[in-house]
Amino acid sequence: LINNEIDENIYKNKLEREVSDAIRKLEHKVVAGVEIAGLSADLVVDDKFIIEIDGMEDNPKAHISNMKKQAILERCGFKVKRITFREWQYSAKACLDRVLTVE
Repeated sequence: LINNEIDENIYKNKLEREVSDAIRKLEHKVVAGVEIAGLSADLVVDDKFIIEIDGMEDNPKAHISNMKKQAILERCGFKVKRITFREWQYSAKACLDRVLTVE
């Protein structure tokens, strides 16, 4: 971390940290592990939308399916976007371009 800052984000896996660091480099606000409706949203970007990270084993393991979690987060008013481990490995730039594009 820059200047020995304390990172208060709660990452469930190392891909979440890697994606959030890449988004922060593009000057977006990213908060990991935000509690919404009793669920932990992977990454909340600019207080506008959520990015869920798929394809990595979470620590601790989630109790509900990814799709049920997404439905609950959407009912709370958030747009939910997804990045998979495979997509990220293939092209991190393409993932960032896709999820950071305003619709």
